[in-house]
Formats: sequence, C-alpha cells, structure tokens
Amino acid sequence: MLKIKLIDIVLLVMIVLILDKLYLLPLYVPLDTKPDSRRSATYLAKSVAKEAKCDDVSLAFINFDSNKEKTLLDFSCIFFTNTYASFIIYVFLNDKTRDEMIKNRNKPYNGKHQRCFKKGPAYLICESSMARDSDGKAIFNGQKFYHQFSGEDLEYTIN
Repeated sequence: MLKIKLIDIVLLVMIVLILDKLYLLPLYVPLDTKPDSRRSATYLAKSVAKEAKCDDVSLAFINFDSNKEKTLLDFSCIFFTNTYASFIIYVFLNDKTRDEMIKNRNKPYNGKHQRCFKKGPAYLICESSMARDSDGKAIFNGQKFYHQFSGEDLEYTIN
C-alpha cells in the first residue's frame, strides 16, 4: 500500500514538472513578459504578486471588451497586517490600453480611488481605496508595501 502511494506521488510530481516545461502550467514567468493571451496575463499577474509576497491573490474582475485590443485583466493583491492594504495589478494585452491607463491613473476607476505607483512592460500596480476621511479624501494604507512590488516607480498624487 505504501509502495503504491509513493509511486502515485512520484508520478504526480513528474506530471507537474513536465507540464511546467511545456509551458502549460508555468510556475513563474519573467516580469518583462508581454502577455499574448488571457492565460499568459494571468501567469504574469501571479508572478508579480509572488515577487511582492502578497498574502492573497485573486482575479478581482475581468473587464473584457468586444474589441480585443482593449482587453484588460484586474487582479487583487491583499496584505493582511495591522492595517489592511489592497492593491490591484492591471495586466494589459497591448501598449495602447496600458499607456492610456497610465495617463489617466489619478482618476477614479470603476468607482474606486487609486494611487498607481509602479508600472512594468505590461502591467500597472495601484493601491485602491474605498474609505474616505472626514474631508472626503481617499485613505491609503499600503505605502509601506510599495517597495515590495517590481517595476518602474510612478509619481502619484493624493486625490
């Protein structure tokens, strides 16, 4: 019985390694990768989140347009510490959409106020905030995590 379980475990490990080598199940993709499909965009977001050491990563919502050039995937990255910090990793399938979002990064997106602070070849990282102070300004708690994300720093303004 133990011999059969050991063989099953070895076969499972071999299958995972073979799929990884065939790029059917990449465990990590380089951060300078430009995704060409939804699947490769998902792997890129997971790699960005893994580098940042996010506590929880999930597909926040998918915003698919009928025009393939405007396809954009949004992933959430959450840190559970003394202060809750929520980030969104936007992964773009083309440069036009990426550049447009970087240009308009200080405007609310999907009703959330964001502070976008890092960009990569095919992604943009923003801290999202739905909370507001008494003056109506968005409250951001994640500045201490900004350095954990890979990418080029962006200037940000406080909404």
